Amino acid sequence: SRASWQDFGFLPYRDYWSEYPPLFAWFSVWIDRIARLFPVWEDDRFWYAAIFGAAMVAAETVTFVSLYVLARRLYGERGLRVAWLYAGLFLPVYMLTGWYDALPVMTILLALTILLTVRSGWGMALAGLVAGIGGLLKLVPLAILAVTPLVTRRWRDIALAVLVAAVVVAGVYAYAYVIGPTMTLASLRSLTERTGWSTLYALADGFLRLGKVVGDPFDPLSEVGQYDPQVPQRIIWLGWLVLGAVMLYVARRRQSPPQEEWRVVTFAGFTYAILLLAYPAWNPQYALYLLPFLVLVWPNTRGLTYALVLSGFVLLEHPVYFNLVGPNYPPATQAILGVDYTRLLWVIVILRTVVLAAIAADLGWMLFRPAARRLA
Repeated sequence: SRASWQDFGFLPYRDYWSEYPPLFAWFSVWIDRIARLFPVWEDDRFWYAAIFGAAMVAAETVTFVSLYVLARRLYGERGLRVAWLYAGLFLPVYMLTGWYDALPVMTILLALTILLTVRSGWGMALAGLVAGIGGLLKLVPLAILAVTPLVTRRWRDIALAVLVAAVVVAGVYAYAYVIGPTMTLASLRSLTERTGWSTLYALADGFLRLGKVVGDPFDPLSEVGQYDPQVPQRIIWLGWLVLGAVMLYVARRRQSPPQEEWRVVTFAGFTYAILLLAYPAWNPQYALYLLPFLVLVWPNTRGLTYALVLSGFVLLEHPVYFNLVGPNYPPATQAILGVDYTRLLWVIVILRTVVLAAIAADLGWMLFRPAARRLA
């Protein structure tokens, strides 16, 4: 991993740019340093993998506890059903083996728990702090602050949460800029200029492969995209943002804040469903940002069906399609399947997008149905 580049004196945001926000880039280096304190194993990656895995399990544990606390607030003793449903999902466990998204997901659920349990200015500030830390791992945890206008009617408290998160993010990026201004700016550029993959937007641009952020990490001017996008992504982002803002306005007008907790949770789930639909790229771990809300809002057959169907399409795409089929699979495999790989990818992406759109629509509609809180 890039963390081992410190053997040669190279550190992220100082000597090379990173496609990840600073905290995760440094987190990987810290784990590598801790791993070196232990005796060398047969596989020199063992201690790094073990410590990284332990950190992910700890993060998933915090997510699970936060989810249970929220479920108890929504459903009382019946909230245990939420915990059982989430614990039975395969995808969160599978993602612990090679992805770090358990960390930002943890900050989302923890910030939401704080918002609903500590109803004060201090609670808003603490939630902003947690969201800011999450934003330094991946930007998406910052979106949880979209629910703050539903939590309190005091705009001062809302501004406090946003300000604390902004100060945390800006402060860490400022530190990164001090130690490596060129590579910090290059890292920021990689967040805005990367191209998408595995979405309808990418397929419309003719990109049919598994994508990633490319470029020489030691070259601050390196191209990070894999193709020249023709789909107007900024306009698409603006459209989804307007939809989210309109829904927030309508939701706040429907009931004066502080609103019922199930409404806040539902809008949080709606927010992340919209983000997944708007983002030009798709990775399998992105489903982790939505799964907790599915079983929390619908701790019944409905929520479980959504979770299992979404998980099924995620696994069908990766690892099944890209690892076992993919754009370069042998002609013999193509003959067995009897379908062109491009059509297969289109089908998978369309069906997954339909599921996400159905979830977003269902969550949005729930904001207008007060009786939807009840368990089935």
